[in-house]
Amino acid sequence: MSRLLRLEKYAWARAFGSSTIIQSTSLFILKQFKTVFVLYAMLHDIYLDAIKKHESKRAGISESDSTNRKILEKARESWAEYQPAAFKSVLAGIDSSYNRQRFQGFHLYAIDAVCVTKEGNILAKEMDHDIGVRDQSQLEARSMEMETSLARKSASKADLILIDGSMISRFVRASASAVTSLIDLIGEHKNIVFVSKTSDSREIFERMDSKVGDIYFFNHIGKKAGHSKPYLITRYKEPVTVVYARLGDFTPLIKLELHDGITGKEVQVTLDQLAYGSVSGYPYVLKLAHNTALVSDNDIERLASIYGLKNEIGAREVLQ
Repeated sequence: MSRLLRLEKYAWARAFGSSTIIQSTSLFILKQFKTVFVLYAMLHDIYLDAIKKHESKRAGISESDSTNRKILEKARESWAEYQPAAFKSVLAGIDSSYNRQRFQGFHLYAIDAVCVTKEGNILAKEMDHDIGVRDQSQLEARSMEMETSLARKSASKADLILIDGSMISRFVRASASAVTSLIDLIGEHKNIVFVSKTSDSREIFERMDSKVGDIYFFNHIGKKAGHSKPYLITRYKEPVTVVYARLGDFTPLIKLELHDGITGKEVQVTLDQLAYGSVSGYPYVLKLAHNTALVSDNDIERLASIYGLKNEIGAREVLQ
């Protein structure tokens, strides 16, 4: 024990008595206070630095920046206003979820995926749970494989199969076998659409030296319903068309990714179908799929209890 800590402990003992419990409690409180003070000091430095640099840091998203003004003008030229006419369609949403609890030497993990219609009918589902060592990238890769598998099982049961996330990210990050399965899927079925609520992709405006994602610029040219012109990307395993769309006035922008090249008219037909099952501008089936598949911390705690792991030492306990 350091000299300073001994003096601190002595001072608390003189003030509150010599009880071992009082001394231990007081020392614990003091340690917690010192920890909070150190964290606050670090944040204080960050705040001061941000005050000094906020203008230069915001330059990348400033509409007054000359580069951004040019990109915004290009985005306006690429945007077509269109009010989707809700067309009755059978939509199915696919999403997956994974979670894990770390113990010393192993993980307890769970992964699941579901394909569901807006009526709540589950067309297909898959799950996996086990004890082992799995990092986040492995869990993510497995969840992507499940989503592809569910899309194949459900493709003939719906007019559109909507998968939460990005097709391009799967080409970049998924395993070779998962990419092969995805290519087979989109080659066989033309009703697969990947939908993202947000994106940092710079595929469209990267050549104009954009510093932020394409979605930022389309978000800043107006709030009317419509879509960007179909943008075909051919640098990946398969050609992908990217479209940014707003299903209603003043609703959030979403990103669509479809296989191969499509026309503006085909985009509008897809938007008509999506509008039939959307709530506040977002496909309801994807929200339902997300809520159905979600693996929460409480779920993992219950699974740990079922596995009889309550007496195992967890990683969180080591940090306490």
